[in-house]
Amino acid sequence: MNIFNSARKKEEFLAAKDIFDKIPDYQPAKEKSAECDKRIEQIHDAEKESQYQTALSILTSDSSTEDDLNNAISRFRQISGWKDSEKRITECQARIDEIRRENERKRIEREHEAERLRLLAGKKAKKRRIITASIFGAVSLITVFLVILFNVIIPGQKYDSAVSLMNEGKYTEAITNLHKCSGYSNFRDLLIECLNSFPSSTIAAGFCHTIGLKSDGTVVATGQNFFGECDVSDWKDIVAVSTCSSHTIGLKSDGTVVETGYSSDGACDVYDWKDIVAVSTCQSHTIGLKSDGTVVATGQNLFGECDVSDWKDIVAVSAGYEHTVGLKSDGTVVETGYSSDG
Repeated sequence: MNIFNSARKKEEFLAAKDIFDKIPDYQPAKEKSAECDKRIEQIHDAEKESQYQTALSILTSDSSTEDDLNNAISRFRQISGWKDSEKRITECQARIDEIRRENERKRIEREHEAERLRLLAGKKAKKRRIITASIFGAVSLITVFLVILFNVIIPGQKYDSAVSLMNEGKYTEAITNLHKCSGYSNFRDLLIECLNSFPSSTIAAGFCHTIGLKSDGTVVATGQNFFGECDVSDWKDIVAVSTCSSHTIGLKSDGTVVETGYSSDGACDVYDWKDIVAVSTCQSHTIGLKSDGTVVATGQNLFGECDVSDWKDIVAVSAGYEHTVGLKSDGTVVETGYSSDG
């Protein structure tokens, strides 16, 4: 009786019950054993209720994390059948799903913001390059103009021959002669006239946009403009255009080249080009034909598509995805780069 009267914990009531059960023929012992069972059950219920309330406080807290809610689920499962534990487990899982969706939404927002900042930084860097290139380009043009004005000896014989060949419609042979008299004042106009006898670059289409060269030397564009590939409204004195998925190239009448859009491989690095008479661009590189029949290139050169520094007597160029081809004045064709399809 002393153990029963002083018992407070489940273990103490179990010990008292064990003693009472050893004297089954004594009625008061049976009654005390049953009372021990009742007190043990009350302790069990109190423990379940405490576990339930702890888990419920986690579920209803706005600051609970996914790990906290998983802990609450574990607690509800330990007291399965007590009150509405199964319903609370479902509510915990719903909260976990909501947290995961919110975390995914925030992750996507962070990625979008990072991409926006990257593009913004790229545009700022592009503006800085344009300003720097414009200054150096202007100085270069003035220097070239003065050199041509005061120091070039006009090779009259080659010039007369070129004009004669043009009059006869022999533009390929005329271009060969014009390459040898580039110092003549209207050399570029004659060369452009010869090149215009071939299919001209007056319209070009990219992945999701189209570029058109107007007769007055301005340019129009339509379509997707995610990277600024259609920002050509201020272009002037353009004689040829070429475009690809995310950038556009324009050849000016003074032999310089302008660009707009984006290329991570350097396909838009044409700011210092001059004496250009034809251009062609593709996904990752750009090709320029110079007035002396040589060729320049910029951009990705993973497969040798930009290895054109030793080309000569070229009258037309075209840039492919991983290769480049050039038409020579004698009608033959040269190429560089890679093509698994021949």
